[in-house]
Amino acid sequence: MGRREGGVATYVRSALQSTMWKPSADDKTFELQWTKVGINCIGVLYHPPKPQYKPESSLDYIESNVEEINQTFHDCMITILSPGLHQL
Repeated sequence: MGRREGGVATYVRSALQSTMWKPSADDKTFELQWTKVGINCIGVLYHPPKPQYKPESSLDYIESNVEEINQTFHDCMITILSPGLHQL
């Protein structure tokens, strides 16, 4: 049985300047959305209860994203939010 489309969202106060950021090797398997707000890079991750991928591959993907952010934005403070991250 296929999965229904889910998704993540990031809400940023309109008074703050924000931009979406995508990694060069964006992988739609993982529902991870990045938003740059000032010097902050905020990642919102949805990890489903029964993922169709191994949790280790999710961690590898997050790590590669963080490495690319560190190379692209040298002063960025990285925050990752996820209701299911404790399950990884």
